[in-house]
Amino acid sequence: MISLFMFYYNFIRIHQTIRRPPAMAAGITDQLWSMSDLVALIESRECEAARSTETGA
Repeated sequence: MISLFMFYYNFIRIHQTIRRPPAMAAGITDQLWSMSDLVALIESRECEAARSTETGA
């Protein structure tokens, strides 16, 4: 749960003082992430994990 908040705080939330997410200010990403992007990322990782479990890799 903490990691989801940290992702939101650093990649999604636009901070008043720097007027962008800290990850953009630090040059880690040039994309303004949304909650939809985060959900899609989580779903893709879950699908990858399920496939690797099914194949025994």
